[in-house]
This record gives sequence, C-alpha cells and structure tokens, in this order.
Amino acid sequence: MDGQDVFATVRENSFWGEVVTELMADTRMEGVHWRLEGKDANWFFLDERYIRLNTSADKILDREVQGPFLTAELSCYEEDSVYRIMVEILNENDNAPVFAANSVHSLTISELTPVDTVVFTVLATDADNDKIIYSIDQTSKPNADYFKVILPNSGEVILSKPLDYETITTLSVTIHASQEMNTAEHFSTSTNITIFVLDGDDQYPQFLPCMLLLQNETNRVCTSPVYAVNVTEGEEDIVLDFSPGPIHAVDGDRGLNSRVSYAIVSQAYQDDDPRKYSLASVLVRFVAVNQFPPEFEMAEFQGFVTGGKSPVSLVNTYGNRALMLHVHDQDFNHGFNPMIYYTFSPKSKHTDIYRITQEGLLIAWTDHLQPQEKHVLEIWLRRRYKGQMDPLERGCVAQGKHPNV
Repeated sequence: MDGQDVFATVRENSFWGEVVTELMADTRMEGVHWRLEGKDANWFFLDERYIRLNTSADKILDREVQGPFLTAELSCYEEDSVYRIMVEILNENDNAPVFAANSVHSLTISELTPVDTVVFTVLATDADNDKIIYSIDQTSKPNADYFKVILPNSGEVILSKPLDYETITTLSVTIHASQEMNTAEHFSTSTNITIFVLDGDDQYPQFLPCMLLLQNETNRVCTSPVYAVNVTEGEEDIVLDFSPGPIHAVDGDRGLNSRVSYAIVSQAYQDDDPRKYSLASVLVRFVAVNQFPPEFEMAEFQGFVTGGKSPVSLVNTYGNRALMLHVHDQDFNHGFNPMIYYTFSPKSKHTDIYRITQEGLLIAWTDHLQPQEKHVLEIWLRRRYKGQMDPLERGCVAQGKHPNV
C-alpha cells in the first residue's frame, strides 16, 4: 500500500549479504508474493524485509565493469504492483594507473636542444578516473639531473641541463605515474625511458695527439701539440717528418666526423663550417750540413796507471795529468761537439778492466792489473746526427802500465 520505487547506494567490492535497502512492508504477509526481476536482478536477493547484495569470489561488484548503476524490479503479485529498484555503485580507488600503449619508450634528442625545452610527454590512465601526477625517479642519477617535470599533471618532461654527446651518448630515466589521492589506497606505476643523444656540430677540430689539460667526469680539455722537425740546410722537396707524429686534426664532434682541411696559416677548419677552426704551432729547426768527420787530436795516446789503496784509478798521462781523449769536429764552433760518444772496438781486449766516460776520461780497476802489463785499447767514436748515430770513427790507442816494480 502506498509503495514507492527504491533508490539506494552500495560501494563497489562490497561483500555478499550487505544490505542494499530495507523495505517498508511485511514480506511475510499471507497471500502476498514478492519477486526480483529485471536486468540486474541476479545481483540481489530478498531476505524478509531486506534486499541484500548477491556477490561471490568469482562475482565481484566492479563499477568499471558493471557501470555506475544496477537496475531491477520488485514485483508484488497480490496487488500486481511493480516497483523499480535503482542502486548506484559508489566508486572506490581499486585500479592502478597504466601508461598508454603508445607512450614513448625511447627517443633521440640532439645535444643542441635548448634547456627548458619539452623533450617528451608521457600519458597514463586510471580506470577510476583519478587524476595522475608524474615525477622523475631521483634514484636514477646522474641521468635524472638532465630532466624535470614542471607541471605534475601534464606529463611533459623538460630538459633541465645541457646535453653533451662527447660526455654521454645514452641516458635512462624512470618516470612515475601516481594517483592524486589522499586515501589509504594509493596506486602508482612507472616506465623507463631511454634517450639517445644525437651529436650536434658544437665542437672545434682537435689536433692530435691530445695534450690533456683537464679531465673530470664531465669535461676533457686538450691543447694542441707543438709539432717539431729538423731540416738540414740544402735539403728541398722532402716530406717533413714531424714529432710527435704527423700534423693531424679530427672533428671534435665524434658522431659527425666532418672533413677537416688545413691551411699554412696555422689552422685546421671544417669544410662545412670554416668558422670552426683550431690552431697548432709548428717548429722547424734548420740544421747545418754534416761536412766533416770528427778526428782525434792524436793518433795514439799513452797513459799510465799507478797502484794505490783505491781499487779504481784514473788513467794518467805525462806530467801526472789525467789522460783525456780530445776530439775535434769542424762542423761545430771551436771544434767542440757535445754529441760525441766513445766505445771500445770489438777487437780490444781487457775491456772488463777499463771504462771510458762521456768526457773522454779512462778509468781502470787497479786490483785487476799486474806489474809491467801493457794494454792496447782501440777506441771508436761516433756522433749523434739528426736523431741517428753516425758510423763509428776509429782513432785512439791507449796504453796502461802498472808501476809497482
């Protein structure tokens, strides 16, 4: 009597038997028959005066599946009356956000991209239609330092520091998508983005070898070497053999490797951008021609060894003066060549007893000598010329005599 439609609410994921509504009628009256019918009637059952929820472990009430409303009809057969039942399913935060299938997973960015440029955008959706906020995982440093999110709800990721292909070519960053909720249920998800840095034309040519001036985690600074070569007077139409290595420069942009040209004005520049150039110094030394061989002042030198307490002694000559092998080289001022080297001839014996210094002094081990011995030593000399050793020059005979008799 005077019945009315039923309007109620129930939260999704509610358990079996939860009361949907209480009827203002006695469903146990004799002769009165009540029945639930309609599209969603299987979600409910009558329990005396109560309409209860009919769910199970395999039959979960989900707003995202069943929709926002459930509808059914309650029939009373004594009066032949039909009343509508409309139940709104209240949403709960029971779905995690998901990145869109077409979201970016890898991309290429030029190292010339300006800071504060939006380099990529991510998009995640939530079946509960919650707002999503995006953030960068700061544990992925130092790569994370290159990016930032200004507007958390936009999904736009901005370049925060300059890229440098010569320092790092690949970056990896993790983006989090979280629900903007103040509830106990707070879901999030993440995705990894790989960024490949494209080389840009921002480096000048570099002369090799690199003379390292500064190097740290982010920078490597080289200075150009000084190329040097010796040229002998009178030489012409020759290829100059520079040190350290030939004059050579490469494009500082390794990924571009633009062709490099050279000019005698002491610079190397890119063919496609002459404004990008580098300078190197070249030192050419002109060396006089080797016209005269070095000569001993005498064909034969005589020396004596005096025994004493010391096991080592200089070889002396007349006047109790140290024997010194004098050599004259007309290619040098005053005949003195500082690049003369002395060595014993392979034919010389007793070389285990004597040593010759760079200055031309002879040293003897006196404890290896016997009285009245006479030793003949043949000494060769040579000079260093243009980095090479001249052929040996033969020239000196020395005698040793023990005077302890």
